[in-house]
Amino acid sequence: MNAGEPLIDWVGRSILVLGTAAVITAFIFGTGVLAGSVALGVALAWGNLWMLRALGRRLVAKAGQGKALGLLFFKFLLLIGLIFAITRWLPLDVMGLLGGFSTGVVSIVGGTWLGPPSDAVAVSSAAPTPGTARGSQGTPVASHEPPSGEAG
Repeated sequence: MNAGEPLIDWVGRSILVLGTAAVITAFIFGTGVLAGSVALGVALAWGNLWMLRALGRRLVAKAGQGKALGLLFFKFLLLIGLIFAITRWLPLDVMGLLGGFSTGVVSIVGGTWLGPPSDAVAVSSAAPTPGTARGSQGTPVASHEPPSGEAG
Protein backbone atom coordinates (compact mmCIF):
# COMPACT_ATOMS: atom_id res chain seq x y z
CA MET A 1 0.00 0.00 0.00
CA ASN A 2 1.13 3.57 -0.55
CA ALA A 3 2.07 6.08 2.11
CA GLY A 4 0.02 9.18 2.72
CA GLU A 5 -3.10 7.56 4.15
CA PRO A 6 -2.11 6.53 7.68
CA LEU A 7 -5.46 5.05 8.71
CA ILE A 8 -5.74 2.86 5.63
CA ASP A 9 -2.07 1.86 5.91
CA TRP A 10 -2.66 0.94 9.55
CA VAL A 11 -5.78 -1.08 8.69
CA GLY A 12 -3.88 -2.93 5.93
CA ARG A 13 -1.04 -3.83 8.29
CA SER A 14 -3.52 -4.84 10.98
CA ILE A 15 -5.26 -7.20 8.56
CA LEU A 16 -1.94 -8.88 7.78
CA VAL A 17 -0.85 -9.07 11.44
CA LEU A 18 -4.20 -10.36 12.73
CA GLY A 19 -4.45 -12.69 9.75
CA THR A 20 -1.00 -14.16 10.35
CA ALA A 21 -1.89 -14.77 14.00
CA ALA A 22 -5.19 -16.37 12.97
CA VAL A 23 -3.52 -18.65 10.41
CA ILE A 24 -0.89 -19.78 12.91
CA THR A 25 -3.58 -20.40 15.54
CA ALA A 26 -5.71 -22.33 13.06
CA PHE A 27 -2.73 -24.44 12.03
CA ILE A 28 -1.76 -25.24 15.63
CA PHE A 29 -5.25 -25.98 16.96
CA GLY A 30 -7.01 -27.02 13.76
CA THR A 31 -6.13 -28.58 10.44
CA GLY A 32 -4.24 -27.53 7.36
CA VAL A 33 -7.55 -27.03 5.55
CA LEU A 34 -8.72 -24.66 8.28
CA ALA A 35 -5.44 -22.72 8.17
CA GLY A 36 -5.65 -22.49 4.37
CA SER A 37 -9.24 -21.29 4.59
CA VAL A 38 -8.30 -18.60 7.08
CA ALA A 39 -5.36 -17.54 4.88
CA LEU A 40 -7.66 -17.27 1.86
CA GLY A 41 -10.10 -15.15 3.88
CA VAL A 42 -7.28 -12.83 4.97
CA ALA A 43 -6.12 -12.50 1.36
CA LEU A 44 -9.66 -11.59 0.29
CA ALA A 45 -9.94 -8.99 3.07
CA TRP A 46 -6.61 -7.38 2.17
CA GLY A 47 -7.41 -7.47 -1.56
CA ASN A 48 -10.80 -5.90 -0.88
CA LEU A 49 -9.15 -3.07 1.08
CA TRP A 50 -6.64 -2.53 -1.73
CA MET A 51 -9.43 -2.32 -4.33
CA LEU A 52 -11.51 0.00 -2.15
CA ARG A 53 -8.52 2.29 -1.76
CA ALA A 54 -7.83 2.40 -5.50
CA LEU A 55 -11.48 2.95 -6.40
CA GLY A 56 -11.90 5.50 -3.61
CA ARG A 57 -9.03 7.54 -5.01
CA ARG A 58 -10.57 7.38 -8.44
CA LEU A 59 -13.98 8.31 -7.08
CA VAL A 60 -12.57 11.36 -5.28
CA ALA A 61 -10.41 12.42 -8.24
CA LYS A 62 -13.33 12.26 -10.67
CA ALA A 63 -16.11 13.52 -8.43
CA GLY A 64 -19.43 13.75 -10.16
CA GLN A 65 -18.77 10.97 -12.66
CA GLY A 66 -20.85 7.83 -12.41
CA LYS A 67 -18.13 5.62 -13.93
CA ALA A 68 -16.10 5.33 -10.71
CA LEU A 69 -19.24 4.63 -8.70
CA GLY A 70 -20.16 1.93 -11.20
CA LEU A 71 -16.70 0.40 -10.75
CA LEU A 72 -17.26 0.36 -6.99
CA PHE A 73 -20.53 -1.51 -7.51
CA PHE A 74 -18.79 -3.89 -9.93
CA LYS A 75 -16.08 -4.55 -7.32
CA PHE A 76 -18.77 -5.45 -4.80
CA LEU A 77 -20.41 -7.87 -7.24
CA LEU A 78 -17.01 -9.36 -8.08
CA LEU A 79 -16.26 -9.94 -4.39
CA ILE A 80 -19.63 -11.63 -3.80
CA GLY A 81 -19.17 -13.78 -6.92
CA LEU A 82 -15.64 -14.74 -5.90
CA ILE A 83 -16.77 -15.75 -2.41
CA PHE A 84 -19.62 -17.78 -3.95
CA ALA A 85 -17.24 -19.56 -6.34
CA ILE A 86 -14.71 -20.25 -3.60
CA THR A 87 -17.29 -21.70 -1.22
CA ARG A 88 -19.00 -23.66 -3.99
CA TRP A 89 -16.03 -25.33 -5.67
CA LEU A 90 -13.07 -25.33 -3.28
CA PRO A 91 -12.79 -27.88 -0.47
CA LEU A 92 -12.38 -25.49 2.43
CA ASP A 93 -13.74 -24.62 5.82
CA VAL A 94 -16.33 -21.90 5.28
CA MET A 95 -16.11 -20.73 8.90
CA GLY A 96 -12.34 -20.44 8.52
CA LEU A 97 -12.81 -18.35 5.37
CA LEU A 98 -15.27 -16.13 7.23
CA GLY A 99 -12.91 -15.86 10.19
CA GLY A 100 -10.04 -14.82 7.94
CA PHE A 101 -12.18 -12.27 6.11
CA SER A 102 -13.34 -10.92 9.48
CA THR A 103 -9.81 -9.68 10.17
CA GLY A 104 -10.65 -6.87 7.76
CA VAL A 105 -13.76 -5.93 9.69
CA VAL A 106 -11.94 -6.09 13.03
CA SER A 107 -9.09 -3.97 11.65
CA ILE A 108 -11.44 -1.33 10.24
CA VAL A 109 -13.43 -1.09 13.48
CA GLY A 110 -10.23 -1.04 15.53
CA GLY A 111 -8.69 1.56 13.25
CA THR A 112 -11.65 3.89 13.44
CA TRP A 113 -12.21 3.36 17.15
CA LEU A 114 -8.62 3.26 18.38
CA GLY A 115 -6.98 4.91 15.40
CA PRO A 116 -3.45 4.39 14.16
CA PRO A 117 -0.58 5.22 16.51
CA SER A 118 -0.28 8.97 16.98
CA ASP A 119 3.17 9.07 15.37
CA ALA A 120 1.63 7.76 12.14
CA VAL A 121 -0.77 10.67 11.86
CA ALA A 122 0.53 14.07 10.80
CA VAL A 123 -0.15 16.73 13.38
CA SER A 124 -1.73 19.85 11.96
CA SER A 125 -0.11 23.21 12.57
CA ALA A 126 -3.31 24.80 13.82
CA ALA A 127 -3.32 27.78 16.14
CA PRO A 128 -2.13 26.92 19.64
CA THR A 129 -4.67 26.41 22.37
CA PRO A 130 -5.08 29.20 24.92
CA GLY A 131 -2.25 29.19 27.43
CA THR A 132 0.31 27.70 25.02
CA ALA A 133 2.58 29.14 22.40
CA ARG A 134 4.61 27.59 19.60
CA GLY A 135 8.39 27.43 19.91
CA SER A 136 10.82 27.80 17.02
CA GLN A 137 10.46 24.08 16.20
CA GLY A 138 6.67 24.19 16.22
CA THR A 139 6.40 22.38 19.55
CA PRO A 140 3.99 23.69 22.20
CA VAL A 141 5.64 25.84 24.86
CA ALA A 142 3.82 26.72 28.08
CA SER A 143 2.94 30.38 28.38
CA HIS A 144 3.67 32.16 31.64
CA GLU A 145 1.26 34.98 30.96
CA PRO A 146 -1.93 35.02 33.02
CA PRO A 147 -5.14 34.67 31.03
CA SER A 148 -6.53 38.00 29.89
CA GLY A 149 -8.68 39.76 32.47
CA GLU A 150 -6.88 38.32 35.51
CA ALA A 151 -4.32 40.07 37.65
CA GLY A 152 -0.91 38.44 37.96
